Amino acid sequence: MKIKNLKKINALFIAFLIVFSFKSVVVKAEGLSVQYNMDLIFNQKEKALDGVENVVVTNNLNKEIGQIVFHLYADSYNDYDTQPLFTRPKKQDEKITKEEIGDIKINKVLVDGKEAKYTENSQILKINLNETLKKNEKIQVYIEFKLKIPMGTGRLGYTNEVYSLTNWYPILSMYNEKEDKWDENPFHKIGESNYSDVANYNVKIKVPKNFIVASTGKEKEDEIKKDEKTVILTAENVRDFVVIMSPHFGVMSKEIDGIKVNSYYIKDKDSKGQSKCAEQILNIAVDAVKFFSHEFGKYPYEELDIMETYLAGGAMEYPQIIQMGKYEDFMLEMEDIPFLLEAAVHEVGHQWWYVTVGNNEFKEPFLDESFTSFSTAYYFEKTQGEYSSKAIKRDLREIYVYIDEMSNIEPKKIASSVDNFKEMYEYNTAIYKKGALVLEDLRNRVGEEKFREIMQEYFKKFKFKNSTIEGFLQVIEEKSGKDIKEHIKKALNGDKYVPKNLELDEEDNKKIRKEEKKVSFSKKEKDIGMSMTSIILRGLNDEKIIIIKPSNIIDSKEKSKLDDLYNSIKESLYGVDDNLIIVKEDKEVKEEDIKNNNVIFLGNPENNKVFNDNLKDLPIKLTKNEVNGKNIRIKDEDIRGAFICNNPKNKNKLVLTLFWTGKVPEDIKLDIETPDNIIIKMKENRYYRGRI
Repeated sequence: MKIKNLKKINALFIAFLIVFSFKSVVVKAEGLSVQYNMDLIFNQKEKALDGVENVVVTNNLNKEIGQIVFHLYADSYNDYDTQPLFTRPKKQDEKITKEEIGDIKINKVLVDGKEAKYTENSQILKINLNETLKKNEKIQVYIEFKLKIPMGTGRLGYTNEVYSLTNWYPILSMYNEKEDKWDENPFHKIGESNYSDVANYNVKIKVPKNFIVASTGKEKEDEIKKDEKTVILTAENVRDFVVIMSPHFGVMSKEIDGIKVNSYYIKDKDSKGQSKCAEQILNIAVDAVKFFSHEFGKYPYEELDIMETYLAGGAMEYPQIIQMGKYEDFMLEMEDIPFLLEAAVHEVGHQWWYVTVGNNEFKEPFLDESFTSFSTAYYFEKTQGEYSSKAIKRDLREIYVYIDEMSNIEPKKIASSVDNFKEMYEYNTAIYKKGALVLEDLRNRVGEEKFREIMQEYFKKFKFKNSTIEGFLQVIEEKSGKDIKEHIKKALNGDKYVPKNLELDEEDNKKIRKEEKKVSFSKKEKDIGMSMTSIILRGLNDEKIIIIKPSNIIDSKEKSKLDDLYNSIKESLYGVDDNLIIVKEDKEVKEEDIKNNNVIFLGNPENNKVFNDNLKDLPIKLTKNEVNGKNIRIKDEDIRGAFICNNPKNKNKLVLTLFWTGKVPEDIKLDIETPDNIIIKMKENRYYRGRI
């Protein structure tokens, strides 16, 4: 760090403290209360941040302490072996490049204005106090540091002038009074390792004039000089502080119940695609904020920012700010509920579990990731239906009830710390899925209303505090009794968890298959337009289908073949409720039957009177040995086939026609695989396929 810059920072910092000394309210924590004041200068050329951090620490412990410990999580970016997963795939024996290295260097430490001895090692800064800090006393810890921002797609890093500052500054560690030690766990490669009390932040950062800055809390531009500007950032009752900035951000916003939700996107060559994603993410995030506020407790902050970045591997939660990956508009078309939207809901859920109700994420990831995974599936159950793809029954119960009997995933115990997991898929299975199932098990046993009481009481009790699994179990016991508590405790700590009470029954599986068909056929219709499956889709969407068959077929063999055809159609309509399928002979049909329903005609104009009456309005005309339509004219003996079109009596309904000109054919059926909407078969196995 240049001396010139240091003097500049110090002068500004003193003024900054004077400005904010009357506004700051130090949050009283159970252990150590903390107030962070920072003055930062961003150097775009060097990809670095020069910082001064003044931390006011109040001792609320029942003992004196002679040492203060800070986490330096940014040092995890020194090497591939310590970086969080998903930074980028590492090739065998590949060394990290200079640009990819992230690093935080401590240049000076003062305690109450006096130099103090300190060590900086293994992501930990230890400061020896000149005098012990007694109960209820406070000290000011002054830290000068330089952060080198790594190039890459990690949580901390930059790509294409989008800078993400996460886990980037010296943050006070947690002191365990019972064990008489500081938390010195490094940031683990798998999962998250955040663990801190809430604090207040006053941050002043100098950036290029064209930069847009988003952060935890609120942002206010203070002054602009030449090519740079100063932005003041303030936040209260937050357990971490994040800054994401770029000259390329666009933003759109909405308000819900007094909460402003901002969706930032990267303006580049395809800004239209980015803004489309940002808009859908904004809409679902606003809905999720409203939903979780109703179900668990009101969102406790005034703003929430959702940021498009170049993050690899998904999305990441921080107080009042969500770090998303790069948006591409095709992502919205990939699934019925795209990962992009599911991830947004998940990270919004973390604003309740980790941000507001904190926990030791290294030691008990169940309390944040399992809670949030359940909450995400719970949201989709209530908003998209219990059989939607991301709802609890399909996302959790369908597969993971018997996972301990189906696999050898270790560790088996859900209440495991992150360092017990060697592979990401083991962590995902145990924490994201099995852990979430424990909460569904609880809901299943106590009922919906009591479950909501438990979750709301838990949120209220540990709001702005750090919870433990034991704390959650105590709330369960208070609300639903000791037996339920002991069951959940056993589920979390046992070597095998097989909640057979969550096994899906035959009716559940039938409804799941129905939902899968709906999604598949909807996508097909969206991609290629109307096809033979379109009429099935209408039935799956609970619209009636009337099958009209000829009444003047007398021959018993012909009638038997007609019955076989009807049974074949019924099989194709699997998943459509039986009461929605109505079968009538042509002589029984009234005009309103055609007008108000989707229709399947069987036969031809000669043997089906209703078919004949409506023939003039259909796009395909039939005679005894000829088929005519736009760009279609086929003359042959024994023609049979199928076509589908809009109902001429009601454009919101469909008409499917299965026809033949001779005897009832044995080889005609409803082809649900074809993309065509007209198929004609002639003698000698000749076919015509196409689209009307």
